[in-house]
Amino acid sequence: MAKGIGLLLLLAFAITGHALRPISTLTLEDQARLRAVFEQAQPFTDLAHAHYSILGLTLLSAPAPKDACTFLKAKVDVSNVQSLYHATSAAKALGNCQLNAAKAKQTLNTALNESADVPTLFYAVSALDSLKFPINSADVAKFLKAALKKDDSLLSQIYGLYIASKLSAETDVTEYLNSVEDIAAQADEIDDLYLQFEAGILPSAMFIDGSVKISEKTNKKPALTEVSTFKFNH
Repeated sequence: MAKGIGLLLLLAFAITGHALRPISTLTLEDQARLRAVFEQAQPFTDLAHAHYSILGLTLLSAPAPKDACTFLKAKVDVSNVQSLYHATSAAKALGNCQLNAAKAKQTLNTALNESADVPTLFYAVSALDSLKFPINSADVAKFLKAALKKDDSLLSQIYGLYIASKLSAETDVTEYLNSVEDIAAQADEIDDLYLQFEAGILPSAMFIDGSVKISEKTNKKPALTEVSTFKFNH
């Protein structure tokens, strides 16, 4: 149980690391402590733990297990979108791990449809991006709007930022960039020092990263102010 909780918290660190690159702000002692927690996931037992552990170790410039790629290849279920998401994300982090993507492409493209929920769209688009497969941006943009009408929960809105950031340059994603401030307004401020969503640290970390990604995608100044970013990451 402790291992699961530690990885959940460090997944938040790993996600935020993509946007804020926190390694330079951590002491060597902190880095060693974080590395130890990521390494507690070994030996890997499932793709999710492997994904988060490999991502965290990579951000810390620490080596992943030598058999990590072999594990991913053995465990991935090419008929399951979430399984493909974890496996392809981990393989991308490793950098030298090539998964058999032949059947994966069909599974992922089939998952992108008008009845798909937001998490499924997120998993499929992320996996296609990791595998460097083309994404039908026009269709995904349409499917995302439909899915968000059915479920506009906080997490779905945050997933929407990620999905929109993966669409083509020709796709207008201004509404998602503009939604950053509205999403931030849902956070609770604690002691004038911290901002955190009621759902906890993980959505907060994902929101920071998602807001940066959509800003980079649109080449616009981040809608989330430096002060707000600091309070979310404090």
